[in-house]
Amino acid sequence: MREKEEQLPLNSKKSGRPLREFDKKIFEGLCHIHCTVNEIESIFHTDQRTIDKWCQREYGSDFSTVYKLYQSDGKASVRRDQFYHCKRSPAMAMFLGKVLLGQVDSPYMAKSPNDNPIERLIEGIKAYAKPAVMIETLKEENELHGT
Repeated sequence: MREKEEQLPLNSKKSGRPLREFDKKIFEGLCHIHCTVNEIESIFHTDQRTIDKWCQREYGSDFSTVYKLYQSDGKASVRRDQFYHCKRSPAMAMFLGKVLLGQVDSPYMAKSPNDNPIERLIEGIKAYAKPAVMIETLKEENELHGT
């Protein structure tokens, strides 16, 4: 049946709205600098559905997958810039690392894998506490409570 279908003449025009085309370099750059989908829509004067269809044609994948791919390139440049800016503004480097790269402050850095901060605290207290003072303190507490 398909062989018998009518073929359009070579000089006929396609019907329907023409496909939207965007500059790939600009699109990739916008993803690279972490523009939101709303900002990309505004720059290209279109909606997300049109951008998604364009991504399917150009990249063979949906918008969110393409966006994540090129956004990750932007994360690499943030890391590189962190090293540059930490000489001038360590606070900015820390902020960008936390917000864009998911870095966190570590409140405790273990000296070794077997290092336990609670045990170190107890040992420190024992080292500074004199047994005689501890005994006197216990006696005073017992007298106060009547035991």
